[in-house]
Amino acid sequence: MRSSPLLLLLGLSCQDYRLWPDPDEKDLPQDSEVPQDTEGPSRPAGTLPVETLPTGDTSRPPCELKPRPSQSYTGSPSCTPMPEVSWELSLEQEIHNEEGPFGSPVVISGSSGRTLIMAEGADSGSRALVGYDGATGEQVFAHQVLCGDRDGVTAFRGSAPGAHDLYGTVNDVGRETLTLVNVDEETTVETAGRHHNWTTVARDIDHDGAVEVLTGTYSAELDGSLVGSFEEELITMTPTVADTDGDGIDELYNAWGRQTVDGSTSIAWEGLSDTSVTYRYFYGGLVRHEGTVVFAGQDGHSHFVADLDGVPRWVRPPFDGDEVAESLGAPALGDIDGDGEPELFARYEENVVARDLDGAALWQVESSVDRSWVEGSVAMADLDADGVYELIVWGSRGLMILRGTDGAVLAHDEQAATLAIVMPPVVADVDGDGSAEIVVAGSRADGDLNRHDRLFVFGPASGRWARTRPVWNQVAYDVTSVRDDGTVPAFPRANHETYNSWRAQPAHDGDHPDLEIEVIETCRDEDEGLFGVVSVHCVVHNRGSRDALAGAEVRLLTWEQDSGVGLQEVDSFTIQEPIPSMTSSEGVVFRVGTEEWATRQVVQVDGAHDDECDWVNDRVDVWEE
Repeated sequence: MRSSPLLLLLGLSCQDYRLWPDPDEKDLPQDSEVPQDTEGPSRPAGTLPVETLPTGDTSRPPCELKPRPSQSYTGSPSCTPMPEVSWELSLEQEIHNEEGPFGSPVVISGSSGRTLIMAEGADSGSRALVGYDGATGEQVFAHQVLCGDRDGVTAFRGSAPGAHDLYGTVNDVGRETLTLVNVDEETTVETAGRHHNWTTVARDIDHDGAVEVLTGTYSAELDGSLVGSFEEELITMTPTVADTDGDGIDELYNAWGRQTVDGSTSIAWEGLSDTSVTYRYFYGGLVRHEGTVVFAGQDGHSHFVADLDGVPRWVRPPFDGDEVAESLGAPALGDIDGDGEPELFARYEENVVARDLDGAALWQVESSVDRSWVEGSVAMADLDADGVYELIVWGSRGLMILRGTDGAVLAHDEQAATLAIVMPPVVADVDGDGSAEIVVAGSRADGDLNRHDRLFVFGPASGRWARTRPVWNQVAYDVTSVRDDGTVPAFPRANHETYNSWRAQPAHDGDHPDLEIEVIETCRDEDEGLFGVVSVHCVVHNRGSRDALAGAEVRLLTWEQDSGVGLQEVDSFTIQEPIPSMTSSEGVVFRVGTEEWATRQVVQVDGAHDDECDWVNDRVDVWEE
């Protein structure tokens, strides 16, 4: 049975199911008017479990709806027109660890609501996962681990629907182990599999609301138990994970090739490095190029673009046998020249180079002091909210910001530097001031560059950079795979269908609409119809500074385990009216027969714009336990 969604005015009376329960929230009386000028709804990002009404329970009334009209909100929009940007850099924080060197940092929301800078560091003579307050630089925690290699950690929140514990990973390539640290519970476990990767990926590969951790060789639950293993006996620096064929099962891309995370299929790369090489600096991301999803990245000396069947479109320059490559830092992918297509930005010998995805070198800039040793890494960020990425370079010459179109140096600071081979910069709003910052690990330039015992936070010397996310949680960072609060969605929107970037931080700023879907509540009427009916009540908020055009489409999607297909649309509704800035739509109600209520449900809003300032909040998971 399928019935069309109804456009209804919603209240808060249905108590059979609750999403994001708030103990301080009170139901409105029947004759109450909803305030027209309120602070926007406050809730944790992501989802909490929905309470199920037991079959045959008649002690509670069936679903009842109360009027809920459109609402307007006070406060500032999430994105506004940008002022002119100053490119002069300012060193805002310098965090010194006297006990030893740092590994590559990440940024994540902590359990107290503050943003944390996390890295592998040292504590009491041992290696540790350490965290610092992004606003003050104060150390918040240090959890000792058995060993570590100063590699890139992965941070995330949540081990089950509604559980928001903070986790971090620490890698030890020498011991071939991976340690999972639950920061909130102060517990550590080592995974059972053989691990020899530089960093890991957090992903909900079975869509059950609990996060798994993936290396290039296996996937593991948060208790350390293995989920599966992959065909890969090489050291690959970081895997990339996404559902690229729409079958509901993620694929993993590593130095070996493409494999499904359940191990059912595998395709090896053709024509790349000799697969007998035991140590390969391999990285890459999935982007859409001229309408087709491709894998673009770096394999030792080689930059390449390959189709998903494993066949490269091009490889430049040729790989030099099994020699350890000089181009070791992780690349970044995104639109750097405003042509609507992503470009590849990476290190090559003593330079950084920008290439289009047809293989042509657009420009290169010298970035290394010592040409016999190539150090540092790169990233992308849209710091002026013009829709085009600037390029961030961190190495022995300090921190540089380059213009994407021609490589011109916009900013350069030489107070700090790094000699580490792989030490990528990250970009996030670490202190909640509404402006992006750049976080790097290294040394003071006037000291011993090998100590690597400091974290540096850079920002603009005056004014602000674009508003952006408070999270960059892993080296293989793509925007849609993690929410702003650090939780991992069960069904992320494909990054290549939205931001079309990899290791690039977009601006969530500028004069744009920002549609956000919110599920108010769901409930079940067991006595209605042959099987009963589930109702899903949701509204669409526009938190941007520009009105959203009429035509926003709200879609109810469902996924059935073992179906062999990805999310399928159950129903949809088109909002016929514009949604003004800082208002919500009227309520939308989907009514679905319980025979169509599958394993997992997702609600998504698609705006009539293609220039929203935030696509991550356009989709929300709905859980029924």
